[in-house]
Parts: sequence; C-alpha cells; structure tokens
Amino acid sequence: ILGIDTDGYKGLVQDPILVRALDDFKVTNVKVQIFSAAQVLLEEGDAVETGNTIDWTYLAKTVNPDLPGTTIKAIAMDLPGNKTVLEITL
Repeated sequence: ILGIDTDGYKGLVQDPILVRALDDFKVTNVKVQIFSAAQVLLEEGDAVETGNTIDWTYLAKTVNPDLPGTTIKAIAMDLPGNKTVLEITL
C-alpha cells in the first residue's frame, strides 16, 4: 500500500477515502476500516478499484463527527492471497 488519501474525508456519509495499492502481482481486494479515537470500529467495507488499477476508492457509510484521533486502516490483498496493512491516524 503506497498511501491513504483522506483529503476528501470530513466524517460525512459518501466522503471518499482513496487507497493507492500496487503489487508485483495484481491487487484483488482492498478493505477499509474506520476506528474512532477510542479504537471502536465505526465501519468497514470494500473499496472499489478505479480504472487505473492502482487507486481504490471507499465511500464512507457512517457519520463520524469526531475526526481527530480517528484511525483509517487499509488492508490490500493480492492474487496469491498475501495481505498488506497500512493505517493512519487523523
């Protein structure tokens, strides 16, 4: 996982979170999890691959009014089934 872009994420429903994932093999799935500052899982789901095969977009499903301390975790899986995890804290 090369990075997680949260510039568009303001804690509202449908706010985008962009994950950039690249692999020697093909990345087949990217899951995004959003945790509150207290490390409570607020939501999780699959990101959707964009046309360039590197960027994946996740649209938030839950309102998160308390952004500071929120953790965004991205989990990417490649064709052989290997997983990579990256998390950032807002």
